[in-house]
Amino acid sequence: MSLQLTRTMSISGRGLGCCVVKAGAEVAYCIVTDGDAGGSDRTISRQDMAKLRQQEQRAAASEVGVSTVTFLGYPDGRLTSSIELRRDITRAVREFRPDRLVCQSPERYWERIGASHPTTWRPVRLQSVLPIPMRAIPLPTLNY
Repeated sequence: MSLQLTRTMSISGRGLGCCVVKAGAEVAYCIVTDGDAGGSDRTISRQDMAKLRQQEQRAAASEVGVSTVTFLGYPDGRLTSSIELRRDITRAVREFRPDRLVCQSPERYWERIGASHPTTWRPVRLQSVLPIPMRAIPLPTLNY
């Protein structure tokens, strides 16, 4: 099982998922944000935009052989580092128990990154993966 954890799924992330599926592995996507800021059409509500973006993500995942897509539902463009985010990412890791976890590198050209992008890179992902997911004490409300 390979779990791809991302703020939003990119073309490169989908390409990697496709390659892993073709190699015979099961792949699941865990998308942190809801996609509500994923467009400039002001005639559509943010709630409807989120639904549309999630439908698009599921359809795109299906095209590359990924059948499991989980949305954590955080608002797009307004993501902040929090214990709740760490908890929800940890929950996903504990539920999927992946052999491989794929996420964007925390090393970036920071001048060209959107405000909420670093939140899912560093330190949240690393704190959610090592060592919390397999230990009950840091997040005892997750019964695994």
